[in-house]
Amino acid sequence: MKATAFCPGHITGFFSPKRHRDPLRSGSLGAGICIDQGAVTTLSATEGNRSIKAAVDGNAAPVTETALDLLLGDRELQIRSETVLQLPCGAGFGTSAAGTISAAAALCSILSLSREEAVRAAHIAEIKHNTGLGDVAAISRCGVTYRLKEGVKPYGRVERLDCTPTITACVFKNPLSTADILTDKEKNKIISKAGEKCIAEMRRSPSLDNLFALSRRFTDESMLASEEVTEALRALGDTQASMIMLGNSVFALGSGAEDILSSFGKTFVLHTDTTGPRILTRTE
Repeated sequence: MKATAFCPGHITGFFSPKRHRDPLRSGSLGAGICIDQGAVTTLSATEGNRSIKAAVDGNAAPVTETALDLLLGDRELQIRSETVLQLPCGAGFGTSAAGTISAAAALCSILSLSREEAVRAAHIAEIKHNTGLGDVAAISRCGVTYRLKEGVKPYGRVERLDCTPTITACVFKNPLSTADILTDKEKNKIISKAGEKCIAEMRRSPSLDNLFALSRRFTDESMLASEEVTEALRALGDTQASMIMLGNSVFALGSGAEDILSSFGKTFVLHTDTTGPRILTRTE
């Protein structure tokens, strides 16, 4: 049996980490945009001694393997998973979550499990490996979202704005390590305080304009911006733009910012994804 699945990526504008003993309750508050590029996984399942091998762009994929292991249970199947990323890894596009969800969705299709089970397994794997907190929850809701309660169903709460913006993203050299930042206690204190204020204002006045304004404030208050990010945002002037969390990259509203950002790094014009993870093909 074989299945191919796609999962959109996700750009986070601001966030506040929230950790609990139960990984399903853990995650983050925040806001961001699901994007129409992400990850495509082709997964095969054959009868035989239980084994799982997963790769992302040809490299070992321990996060994906953790999610697949949770879903497989005690079934005697050999699982082989190959994921291709459509956007750079480590740039804040939620590629870890997208890759893991797409693989989990493909396996769930083969095992006749629900999409929610794929989401839960991917979220647990992300939390366990410190590769993300809120991307899975946001992607499961898709669109432009803000997270009012951490975790995934039935614990998390994600609301969606009625808009589908086009954005321009620009990626600079030297990607950030999500795990390094999420495990740094001092950085987390600063991030948490800044993120709490932003989500409180987003709750009071949820809008795309506010998402960008609060993301920009979070960028300043979290002190995560690199020199490249600071210079690019300065060059954009009054354009609605901010740093992508967590990546050495920026995103700006509309496609017009591409001319300015192209001199700083590799640019991508991205559209809002409102469909979420989906199966592309399935064969017996």
